[in-house]
Amino acid sequence: MAKYTSTTFGKISGKHGTAVAAIMNGQPVLKVFTPPANPNSAGQQSQRIKFGLVASGLNPLRNI
Repeated sequence: MAKYTSTTFGKISGKHGTAVAAIMNGQPVLKVFTPPANPNSAGQQSQRIKFGLVASGLNPLRNI
């Protein structure tokens, strides 16, 4: 992770290749993107179920 001050380019944010620009504790940092080790974890599965439940509940309102 690297801290940086960029006056030439202004604010930098987002992902480019493997580099990710973010703000942590009010400081701009660059870090390396690492994909999730287990993209099908229990936490993700529960979040998918919650999102599906909300989406199915809101679906009848599309016609209005």
